[in-house]
Amino acid sequence: MDIQVKSLKLDKIKTDVIVIPVFQDSKPMEENFQKIDAMLGKVLSKALVEDKSFAEEGQFNSFLSGKRIDVKEVILAGMGKDKKITEDKLRKFGGKLVNYLKSKNLSKVVVLSFGLGLKKVQVDRATYCLTEGLVLGGYSFDKYKSKCDSGKDKKEIKSITLLPQNDFEEKQMKKPINEAVTICNVTNIVRDLVNEPANVATPKYLADFAKKLFKKTKVKCKVLDKKAIKKLGMNLLLGVSKGSSEDPRLILLEYKGKCEKLGLVGKGVTFDAGGLNLKPSAYMDDMKEDMGGAAAVLGVFKAVADLKLSANLVGVIPCTENLCGSSAQKPGDVILTASGKTVEIANTDAEGRLILADALWYTATKLKPKKMIDIATLTGASVVTLGKIVAPIVGTDKELIDGLVTASNTSYERLWELPFYEEYLEDVKGKVADIKNLGLPKGEAGVIAGGAFLNEFVNDIPWAHIDIGGAVNSNGNGYIAKGHSGFGVRVLVEYLKG
Repeated sequence: MDIQVKSLKLDKIKTDVIVIPVFQDSKPMEENFQKIDAMLGKVLSKALVEDKSFAEEGQFNSFLSGKRIDVKEVILAGMGKDKKITEDKLRKFGGKLVNYLKSKNLSKVVVLSFGLGLKKVQVDRATYCLTEGLVLGGYSFDKYKSKCDSGKDKKEIKSITLLPQNDFEEKQMKKPINEAVTICNVTNIVRDLVNEPANVATPKYLADFAKKLFKKTKVKCKVLDKKAIKKLGMNLLLGVSKGSSEDPRLILLEYKGKCEKLGLVGKGVTFDAGGLNLKPSAYMDDMKEDMGGAAAVLGVFKAVADLKLSANLVGVIPCTENLCGSSAQKPGDVILTASGKTVEIANTDAEGRLILADALWYTATKLKPKKMIDIATLTGASVVTLGKIVAPIVGTDKELIDGLVTASNTSYERLWELPFYEEYLEDVKGKVADIKNLGLPKGEAGVIAGGAFLNEFVNDIPWAHIDIGGAVNSNGNGYIAKGHSGFGVRVLVEYLKG
């Protein structure tokens, strides 16, 4: 779907539909609206006067053009009250609009600019957020559906042209559109990757995918196999992989920019059955999403490269399955880690922190970034704590965490800091080993306990841990349908944009 801003004369427009955003608390004053209304015999302005519901939020009403202009139909798109417009409402409007257009089988679309009519949101931000809604809202994963079920016989939206009010507005809109399209297209790639079934998206598949993704970019991608992982002494990653016939992989990424070096680490468990501490069946079918953190890191590198940002990044992604084969590690096992510390396996379903521990150690000691961020579907406790609309964050560097939270408020992939007191750090001390992979008893403070374990492997480098165990799976919000959300790409890129 091509999205662009372009000045067009109304008598030269050839499109399937013209969409006109309208508000409850203000009359459409744009010159282009007046011209279209006149061409249609004032039917639009009359409709808005006679039926106030036409401008209500989320309402779409179509009018046939009657061949008075070279357009099949005109749609009045209700925005609600201008005074109540927020950036996220603009995203939701874009998502609802693109799905309405798809349902009507419309291919070429022109949207009248509403930028000058908005009081609370600037034109550039309004354009950015609307574009996010259009790109993210138009996403669907139909790869494995038959033609009759997926609607593949329907037309796809080929182009959406935002029609500016004047040259000044056009200049303000171009950069936000290009930037939002780039980031959201990458987010949709991440959603595709995580939506792949686990029999397809294995550790090897993830590694091969990374190589292809960065083939024509400035991102260096290297993949370590089981032999190389063993040579590094990454026994935690190897231990988690023991129950599977699939060998683990370690993906290493590098993007050189002018900023201080930042390390990104993403959890890549391509399917998590829980190991011998088997998960309840009710939670099993979503466990292909346990590589959501890995996918997000891949997406961030891709977006940064496409946008040519000045970020200086290194990335480490440990990839494995966590199954319960005959060689699987057992509760009570003690593992000597690459860092030299020993870990007691208290629960094989707390595997994410094990593979991240090896990855954080490698990042800190071998790549030596100034700061580190890891992102992972680490705990079900994140859902219990904050639900599916906010991801918890903990860490050792207040400036880093505050920067990420600020970026999250802009991107609306929201983060919320949890306390990280010394008392929590004591709770991961082991009985027969240095540390254990569970924290407080009875599942208390599960998100913080996961962070406390990881803290043992960051080598005092300023660090933040983002737990997307809940946020990675969306309940649906208007521009992200139910299912995998792609959470992490937009907030981390927003942070890196500075």
